[in-house]
Amino acid sequence: MIRIFLFDSGAGFIYRNTSVYDQQDTQFRLTVAEHEARYRKLERELPEFITQNDRIQDI
Repeated sequence: MIRIFLFDSGAGFIYRNTSVYDQQDTQFRLTVAEHEARYRKLERELPEFITQNDRIQDI
């Protein structure tokens, strides 16, 4: 009986830690997705920025 209690309490502790890691992993993936979206947007806008910069330098 004591062994089961210790095992159950230990498993709960591991579960709680795993849950925290899962939350951090989810947040990390969302952050990465946001940065990838920003990067793709900037990548699309880069040619326009280069053109504008060239025009400014010509003035």
